[in-house]
Amino acid sequence: LFTVLLAVLCSTAINAQVNSEMGFILNVPYNNSFTDPLVRSVNETTIVAYYEHNFNGVFVVMQQGSLTADTIELPQRQHVYDFEIIDNTVYYCGEMPAASNIYDPRERALVGYFDISPFLNNNNNGVNTAVNYCKFEVENRDHNKLKKMIAYKDTQGDIYVMAIGESYLCDQ
Repeated sequence: LFTVLLAVLCSTAINAQVNSEMGFILNVPYNNSFTDPLVRSVNETTIVAYYEHNFNGVFVVMQQGSLTADTIELPQRQHVYDFEIIDNTVYYCGEMPAASNIYDPRERALVGYFDISPFLNNNNNGVNTAVNYCKFEVENRDHNKLKKMIAYKDTQGDIYVMAIGESYLCDQ
């Protein structure tokens, strides 16, 4: 009787853990990507993922129990290396090409953000969200990128983003 009772309790604990997990398959090729796919949690039922498709960065907002995912496509050739979520705002850092010519090999570091509130609780109804970003460059450097970041809110409610990256010369 003790063995049966122990088996029932163990299977209940295992089921509780399995049922609390949220999983999905992000089926995209990333062998030619600048960066790796990333996933962050918004809350217990919502995640945001990042991947690249046809030289564009794409964010995906997915909620537990929903059969569809909302996507936010970044401007062409913006690539994200890291992102953080505070409240319902996604802050990201990465790189982008020179504004005048997307085929120019020079890169500009960037930090951006956008609101995911319109995508939560399936209330998007075709509404778009604005993607805001600032670009940075170090003078006399051809390649600039921000690769790691942290975003935080201070006691007054102001948001701060700190990022670190690299800048180097193409030729000696």
